[in-house]
Amino acid sequence: MESPKTKGTRKSAYLQALTNELLTPQHQPLDVYLRPFVAPASGKGSLLDQLLALPGLDGRSGGAEIDVAYAADDAQAQQGYLDMKRSRGELGPH
Repeated sequence: MESPKTKGTRKSAYLQALTNELLTPQHQPLDVYLRPFVAPASGKGSLLDQLLALPGLDGRSGGAEIDVAYAADDAQAQQGYLDMKRSRGELGPH
């Protein structure tokens, strides 16, 4: 397994950590997920240059992972979104 410091984050893993953060923020799953990626600032160049140099932020270093989680016509995905909204009280019962 590659070290997190030499590899960028993976979209699916990040989104899972983000979802877990929304569901159980007291466990801080997003902090736990991102902790291995934290490094001191280099001090070279502007803050913008440093941010753009981070792996994954340029939109080109995502590898072969698909950039869209679900197709717009994916019935299972749509049901998942509706279930999540319902669990948050954003929708009425079935």
